[in-house]
Amino acid sequence: MKKWRVLLILVLLLPIGEAKTKTFTFQRDGSEVIEDINVTLLDFDKKENKVIVCVNNKKGIISNDKKINGVYFEIKKYEGETVKMSLEVECNECVIRDNLECYDECRINSDCDDNDKETLDSCKGRPKQCIHTKVVVPKSVELVNKTQEKNKTEENPSPSPQQEEVREVEYFSFFKQLSLWIIGWFR
Repeated sequence: MKKWRVLLILVLLLPIGEAKTKTFTFQRDGSEVIEDINVTLLDFDKKENKVIVCVNNKKGIISNDKKINGVYFEIKKYEGETVKMSLEVECNECVIRDNLECYDECRINSDCDDNDKETLDSCKGRPKQCIHTKVVVPKSVELVNKTQEKNKTEENPSPSPQQEEVREVEYFSFFKQLSLWIIGWFR
């Protein structure tokens, strides 16, 4: 009687611990949804035996068996321009994502810097892409920028006689004021 109870409990608990496993054949940029998880094949290399996937907006490289974002992958075989993989899911409260973040070209504006002063570089859109907008610089601004660059590149010239005289007068007046203050303090 006890054996039957133990067997009944095991049979009832079996579905709780069972992970969902399915086998899919993926093409590049092909997606499959398994148990509320979106899996997209981004690319693969037969020679290197590597597959790049996106699982609910998390990118990963699979070379052997690997777990990414709650999905365990097993590469079965490569068939022409497709990959056959077995997927095992361990996620009870997953939310389907669109996997567009895996196609992002950039994350922040500085990732898009093309070293062209005549463009405004930005990272926008979904998926994020670099956008280089041509900027029209007025002639007066160009002249100011050139003058500033010229001033930066010139070596520090020696001060003119008028500048030296002004510095001497400034030092003299400071010491004069200091001397008068000290004499007044001793009176």
